[in-house]
Amino acid sequence: MMEESKSVGEQSLRQHSPPPSPTTVGDSTTQVAPMAAIKPIKLSNGLNGVHPDGGLANKFSYWRGRAIWGRSSESPNSPGRNREFDPSRILIDTTAPFESVKVAANKFGGTADWKAQRVLSLERNRNVQQGLEKMEQELALYQKQAESVEEVKERVLQELEVTRRFVDELRLRLDKAHTEEAQAKQDSELSQLRVKEMEQGIGDEASVAAKAQVNVAKARYMEAVDELRSVDNELEVLRMDYDRLDEERNNVKKKAEEAILASEESEKKVEELTLELISMKETLELAQASHVEAEEQKLNAAMDTEEEPGNWEKQMQQAQEELRSLDEQISEAIDLELRLVTASVFLSSLKLQSEKLEEDTLRSNQAALASAKELEEVKASIENSKEEVICLKAEAKVLMSKLETETNCMAVQKQRKAELEEKAQKLMEEVIKSKRESTRLELEKAKEEAELANARQRAVELKLQAVTKEIEAVKASEKSALETIRALQESEDAVDNGFEDSPKIFTITLEEYDDLKAKAIDAENLANERVSAAMEKIKEAKEKEAASLERMEAIYKEMKEKEEALKDATLKAEEATEGKLETEQMLREWREQELKCRKESDAAEEGLSNTVKCCYSRSFDGSRDSNSFPSAITVRASTTPNLIVEHSSAEAGAPLLKITRKKSFFPRIVMFFARKKVQALK
Repeated sequence: MMEESKSVGEQSLRQHSPPPSPTTVGDSTTQVAPMAAIKPIKLSNGLNGVHPDGGLANKFSYWRGRAIWGRSSESPNSPGRNREFDPSRILIDTTAPFESVKVAANKFGGTADWKAQRVLSLERNRNVQQGLEKMEQELALYQKQAESVEEVKERVLQELEVTRRFVDELRLRLDKAHTEEAQAKQDSELSQLRVKEMEQGIGDEASVAAKAQVNVAKARYMEAVDELRSVDNELEVLRMDYDRLDEERNNVKKKAEEAILASEESEKKVEELTLELISMKETLELAQASHVEAEEQKLNAAMDTEEEPGNWEKQMQQAQEELRSLDEQISEAIDLELRLVTASVFLSSLKLQSEKLEEDTLRSNQAALASAKELEEVKASIENSKEEVICLKAEAKVLMSKLETETNCMAVQKQRKAELEEKAQKLMEEVIKSKRESTRLELEKAKEEAELANARQRAVELKLQAVTKEIEAVKASEKSALETIRALQESEDAVDNGFEDSPKIFTITLEEYDDLKAKAIDAENLANERVSAAMEKIKEAKEKEAASLERMEAIYKEMKEKEEALKDATLKAEEATEGKLETEQMLREWREQELKCRKESDAAEEGLSNTVKCCYSRSFDGSRDSNSFPSAITVRASTTPNLIVEHSSAEAGAPLLKITRKKSFFPRIVMFFARKKVQALK
């Protein structure tokens, strides 16, 4: 390897010199070029042998880039060290030629120890490769971090969209709540005015509140009409879109149907062709079979011509025997037909007789059933009459007890009616107050929550901006790292390809490399810290959003519970009012019926001056005596609709019954249901 590097260096010198002349320097023999043949060396900075500071001080930076002769920035013998550069001037190198490479190396502060320099260069290449590998690993980490940051950014953007939607919904709800609050305030004010006017005795025509209510209703109606028109317009747009989509769908369906029809036609053609093939095969098979049958018939005909005389005689004998058997069968069939005719006549006569017998039995059974039914009806009527007598006695006792209970219930109902009216008024006032307070509190809470949501949204947007700036800084650091890696790779390529002139090569000292490396590490640490801080901020924002969402859910639950409680209270109040109205109606009906009954009883008393006596001496069996009923039922007519039943056994004669008008059953049913409703309201 050292010999190859020597040969490369010698070849690079020979390219700028004519054939050498041998000279002796010390013990070694070298080849030196004459003075006039030396050309200016092209430097790696692309300025054609001229240092950018002006001078030939850095003339051999190409060799220093190869790390062969040390790292001195400038040679001490450079004449134009502080001279300014003039781009119009052309400089010619007129210095004395070097006697050897060793002399040149010693002159510029380097060494000619090729082996040591080669080992150092290999170690440096290894270090550079290791640094490149580390940089690649770091780049992969940076890329992963950037991807994670982008994912976090997408999530934050999605959460922002969700929060924006939520804020929009809250705004809509706030607007609705404001409108409802305003309407409720208007309604309450108008109702208060109307109540005051009613207290003052102002009618509907002259009332200001009624006119204001009409105007408010008209305005609300116009707003509702405008909203309906906007909704109708949106619906028309949606219908247009729907019609367009339907047309597209129908076109697609038509195309699909056409394709299906084409495929079906092709399938039919294929089936027809297959059927034609099958028919052709069958015709071929039939032709083959007919050919075989024709051959067999030919053979059979040839055999029959030989055996015809014997076969004819046998066939004649068989035909005669068959004729005889047929004659016998015909005679037997005629006999059987005659027997069948006689049997059918006998069966018809038997059927007629059986039908007559069945009719007679049915008539006798019907008569027996009718008599049994009559007996059962008579027994049932007797039992019903007995049960009616018992029921009338029991009803008389029950009606007396019910009248007493109803009088007590009427007094209790009057008291409860007054109490219910007072409670209903109090409940209505409490409900109105609670509604107003709850709506006011809910509006305040909603406003506070909307403000909090806006502030959180602004904070999240600021955090997002900071995160985007940090991402841009990370990307810039990545770009700088990539540029350094590319430069190092190009320097390695230049080292591997030899001492070729390339305008992109530049020299870096170890201190500069260490500084760059430290800066890259610091930038990486800063980026990691910023990313971690951004992640923590995002987590805090998420936690705050979750807490706010939980609070909102709790608030909504409380709202729903309050609404349900209000609904229950209103329902109870409505039920109380309905029960009150029903009881009032029932009481009115009962009073009307009482008045009717009293009028009828008074008319009956005027018409009947004497008590009517009727004997209840009906006997069901016909053999019962008049003394079969030991007691008589007497009913006295009185002004009240009460029934008074008395058993009189003092008289020795037949039992007597004093009849008055019976109270109708409808008022009792009405009062029964009224008591049930009162108990339910309790």
